[in-house]
Amino acid sequence: MSEVYGTEEVGRILMHAPQILSFSMSLLEQKIRGFECMVPLLLVDECIVKRWLRASPRLILYNHDSLQHKISFFMTEMGLSATHLPNLDSRLLLSSLKKRIKPRVQELKRCGVQPSWEEHRRLVTMCSDEQFKNHMQKFCVT
Repeated sequence: MSEVYGTEEVGRILMHAPQILSFSMSLLEQKIRGFECMVPLLLVDECIVKRWLRASPRLILYNHDSLQHKISFFMTEMGLSATHLPNLDSRLLLSSLKKRIKPRVQELKRCGVQPSWEEHRRLVTMCSDEQFKNHMQKFCVT
């Protein structure tokens, strides 16, 4: 993973995560090594993690523990299987576990809906608050 990215890839990463410009080289190398260390913990190979970073360059800004907790939560609470990890849309990892994902999963459960990775992943992670509220009105009478 620490191999050099092409000019186009570096430009794309900087466009989506300009904060990287303030990183020291040692911090940037530490971040990249952190992703390399996550590979065996995530049960995916290095190519998958590279693809996630290319698709969602802001992931480089995230704490590795936070990303691992999100994936673990998706597996335990929503039924994400390890076989689905290679095809995971990395944008789903950008949502806050504490502020968005957990409260929405709790709301689904409160309304008697068992959260499912296949059915609810985008609702839990990517929908606006208004879209989530409108969707929940179908399930829950408050």
